[in-house]
Amino acid sequence: MTTAPLTPDLPAQIAAHLDGVRPAGHLLVASLAESVADRRTHQHPKGEDLYCHNLASWAGERVGPVLRRLIDAETERDRLRVELDKRTAQHAEVAAALAEQVQRSGQRMREHDADREELERLRAELAAADTSIFCDAEGHAVPHSPGCPDAAARTERDRWQALTDALNAVNVLGIDLDGTLTDHADHSVVWDRDAKRWALARYDD
Repeated sequence: MTTAPLTPDLPAQIAAHLDGVRPAGHLLVASLAESVADRRTHQHPKGEDLYCHNLASWAGERVGPVLRRLIDAETERDRLRVELDKRTAQHAEVAAALAEQVQRSGQRMREHDADREELERLRAELAAADTSIFCDAEGHAVPHSPGCPDAAARTERDRWQALTDALNAVNVLGIDLDGTLTDHADHSVVWDRDAKRWALARYDD
């Protein structure tokens, strides 16, 4: 059977009656339980039962500390219930906040995935587009397009023709004694012995 809790005013009233009484220890509680068993199981006489009277008197003198222990236990139980309700509410708030953070994180992850997909798409488009620049027959720099021949597909003669056209497009081009190609003004093309390739330099370098 479930014992109904004390009404709110009773604990204070009982505590006032037990003022100064210390709570019962384990041994006293065990002794009282033993006295209850003795009163229930001993051979009751037909007349006056002095044995039961003595046990009842002994237990009655010690019921105060037991009541103090009971009241203290119920007070602590009620305090723990309030603390449990408070922490349950706090945990619910934390759980709701975490759920919101998870939802925002999921949204950010989806946005990140979308940005990454868009970046990969742009990279693929960039890789597919041939943005190389070359000189046409008149020496003009033009971007490569699907309609133009690829540089790798041009013949050796085409490359030398492009070089010839580029040299002819430079004004006042001359060749110094050391083999430098120059316009005798600002620009020159010199042979880099270390790199073993032609390099652009100023005329006075």
